[in-house]
Amino acid sequence: MSDYLLKPFSFDRFQKAVQKVEQELSQADVPPASNALTHILIKGDAKNKFHRLALVDILYVEGLKNYVQFVGTKEKVITLQNLKHLEQLLPNNQFFRIHKSYIINLAHINKIDGNMAYIDDKAIPIGNSYRKNFFERIQKEKLD
Repeated sequence: MSDYLLKPFSFDRFQKAVQKVEQELSQADVPPASNALTHILIKGDAKNKFHRLALVDILYVEGLKNYVQFVGTKEKVITLQNLKHLEQLLPNNQFFRIHKSYIINLAHINKIDGNMAYIDDKAIPIGNSYRKNFFERIQKEKLD
């Protein structure tokens, strides 16, 4: 902790505390902030309950009518949301919509067999309207 203020405090005392923090930050080896999204905050089923999910831990997102279920390596979270909004929110270099009801994390695909993508033991269908774009994307990333 750099400094703290007790109420009531003067503006001069506030400025002194800010300067102290700025000085400590300039001397610290702080890496530059990245704009890359690494986590997502999801409102859970209980009132005022939020879950912080690391994007790398999300296996897939499944649409459930007016809700979506985030299936992760550590937990499942259901929230009131729609897939169209999530498709725009989640980074497209990591996530891809392969069905009207599924967005998957490309890093967690175990295999693709016909019209199914497998993540862990879950077989996820590849929808006809998403198939062409999905296989074009996969072709870019495959090893030759």
